[in-house]
Formats: sequence, structure tokens, C-alpha cells
Amino acid sequence: MRNTDLRAARASFTVKKRIRMCGRPAVPNIIITGMNLSKAVVLRRQPIQTPVGEFANFDIVSVGPDDFVSSALLLMTKYNKRRLAVHDGERFVGILEDIDLLGFLAGSAQIVAGRIDRASSLQDLAIAAREIEAQMRALRRQGVKVEVIAEIVSDLNRRLLSRLFEMVAPAELRTSGCLIVMGSEGRGEQTMRTDQDNGLILEGPVEGATLESFRNEFSGGLESFGFPPCPGDIMVRNPVWSKPVSDYLADFRRWIVLPDDAAHMNVAIIYDAKAIAGNVQLLDGAKTALIDMIRGEQAFLVHFARAVDAFETPIGLFNNLITSEGTGDALDLKKGGIFPIVHGVRSLALEQGLRETSTDKRILRLCDLGVLRTGFGRDLNQAFRFLLTLRLDGQLAASAGASGTLVRPAHLSSMERHLLRDALQVVKQFREIVRHHFKLGMF
Repeated sequence: MRNTDLRAARASFTVKKRIRMCGRPAVPNIIITGMNLSKAVVLRRQPIQTPVGEFANFDIVSVGPDDFVSSALLLMTKYNKRRLAVHDGERFVGILEDIDLLGFLAGSAQIVAGRIDRASSLQDLAIAAREIEAQMRALRRQGVKVEVIAEIVSDLNRRLLSRLFEMVAPAELRTSGCLIVMGSEGRGEQTMRTDQDNGLILEGPVEGATLESFRNEFSGGLESFGFPPCPGDIMVRNPVWSKPVSDYLADFRRWIVLPDDAAHMNVAIIYDAKAIAGNVQLLDGAKTALIDMIRGEQAFLVHFARAVDAFETPIGLFNNLITSEGTGDALDLKKGGIFPIVHGVRSLALEQGLRETSTDKRILRLCDLGVLRTGFGRDLNQAFRFLLTLRLDGQLAASAGASGTLVRPAHLSSMERHLLRDALQVVKQFREIVRHHFKLGMF
């Protein structure tokens, strides 16, 4: 077996092999730990006759015995849990602890998450930010699937930004503002750290000096962590992306009534946004308003979807891979494959008023609604994940001078080239589906 096969098998190891089996046939729907007992008796001085239900944990997160270890790690990171209950569908059969995974996986997202939560200074957060990339590299070496890596990294990044928000935002902004992330970060598809893509929605006007100070501290803090400014200035520091919700709603109406390329991009940015701190209802309300404004605006949707044709799919008539001049016989994964899937799916999802943000979940919902055939939706998701995997490997090699989105077919194995051709053929077919659905050839 090759090393890559060994890594994949190791990452796919099931929970069943790692759990500590319970000694009784069933476990109550609570968890109580030694630390719970110590705090109750020593700190709170509770009598030993106190019912355990008063300080037990009831918010149980569980996995199945045959779930992958990588899935368990994702749940631990996402819900900030040190233990997961193992449920076989009828009863609880064991406990999986983070210590069980530490010796199994090269790194632990749980440790990074804990350091972020315990951070008391910007320097502490900067250290944790560096560890996020190290964690991602460790997971990739383990052969963990790219979609799991992306979700873990996105969750850690969101946790990092949320903690920074708590540190530098004044109390009035923490209660009356909503911090959002956008782009691939909003969709949960981020792997390697890129530029800042974030914004702030305010419940109402905020005193100018207070808001300006926060904008500079927040964006400056992220820059010190290694998140460079967004070239398009789509970030909290820009007043266009940190203002009252009423101003955003006015922008929405203008973007739809007087659409241009910038308006289409801005709609895509907001539609992909995810709330990570503060009053999350502000983003929910803004998205609802945006979807309601667009409902029935077919002309807008047609022009919005047209960007799916912005770049040619680099696959020829005879299934040959087409490289670009000036790139050293390389093709651009983002332009030729990833973007058409993301934007085509986004266009169909927006037309349907879907609230999912990730591309894979949008594909599943479009299949449920009959917009896409189930079999093709499965192929599209597989193609998307394969392209993301190639991009991630390219990003990991970027330190050696390679580009994260450019791939040289000559450097791929024969199997990878075959899979890349198949993926790009799916992209090409999907573009035709989108073009036919929105009748782009008529405009």
C-alpha cells in the first residue's frame, strides 16, 4: 500500500476502534465529569447528597460507532467539546475523549480552539492563528478529506475572529452589531489563510470616533495575525462594509434596480455571508430582505448568473487538458473549475431563496427541489471536492514557489490527470445546465 493510501486509511479509522465502552447496557442522556464533581464540592461547597443533575452536562453531542474519526474531530472543534457520546441508534454505548484522538491524529484542532478561547491578548491570538495553518497541514498529512479540513479551518478562523471581536469591540458594538465573514470563509470552504473578507452590520448609527477606532483595531489585529487586507477593500475597515442595516437595505435596492458587475459581486458577497459574533439576527434579517427583493426579478438573476461564463473550462474537444500561455503549461483551477461551480450553484440557490451558505449543502438542496438531478448533483459535489483537494495541495506547495490555483498536468499522476479531466467535464456540463436554465443564450 502506498503512503497516501496509508494516510487515507488512518484518517478513515472509525470511532468504534477508539471509544471507551460503557460497562452498562445504557447510559443516561447526561455527562458528568471529575471536573464537574470537583467544582461542585470544592468551589461551590455542595453537599455530597446533592443530585448530580444540578451540575451535569445535558447538551450531549454524539457520534455513531462507525463514524470516521475525522468527523468526531470536526464535532469536537465545532461544539467545543472534550468528550462525545457514542450512540448506536438505540442507546449510548461509550465515550470518546479528546485524549483518545491526540495519540491518533498528528495535531488537535481542539487544542487550538481552547487556546483561542483562553486568549487574553492579541499576542495570544497571533500564536493561535499560526497554529491553525499547522493544524491544517497536519490534517492533510493524515489524509483527512478536504471538505472536513475546510470546515475545521473555517470554524477555527471564525472562532479567532469572534474572540478578536470580543477583545476590541466596545460593549455597544458587541450587543448592537453583527460581525460577518464572506467569500469562501462564509461558505466554510477556506483552507489556507488568504485575505480579509469580513464586515459589520449595525442595528443603528454609532458614534463616529467609536466606530472608526474599532474598524482600525479589528482590521489591524487581523493583519498582525497574518491576514492581509482585501485587495477589493471588502473588510470591516471600509465604511461601505461596516454600517447600519438600514444602509445595507438601501444598497440592496440599488444593486437590484441598477445592476452592474459590482452590484452582482456585492449580492454574491452578502448571500454567502455568515454571522459569527454579536447580534446574528441582523444578518438573518438582511438576507431575508435581499431574497425577498430578488424574488421574481428574473432579469437580475439572468445577468447575475452570466458570470458562470466568465472563464473557459480548460478541457478540449478530445478530452485534452488546455493550459494557458504564460503560466508554464498550467491551468487555473479556480477560474476554470471552482468558480463556475460556486457561482452557478449560488445563482440557482438564490433563485430558489435557499438559506444554505456552503456549496455542497446548496447542491443537496437543489437536488431535493428537483432543480438538479440527484445523480448529477452527486457528480458535481465530487468534482468540486476533487478540485478543492488539488487547490489545497497547490497551496501547501506555495512555499516552494507554486501558485495555489495553478496546476501543471505534467506534475500530476496519471490517475490525477484522469480525475481532473472527469471533473472538468462535469464543470462543462454544469455550465450548460446553468446557461439553459437561465436562457443565457437569448441575452
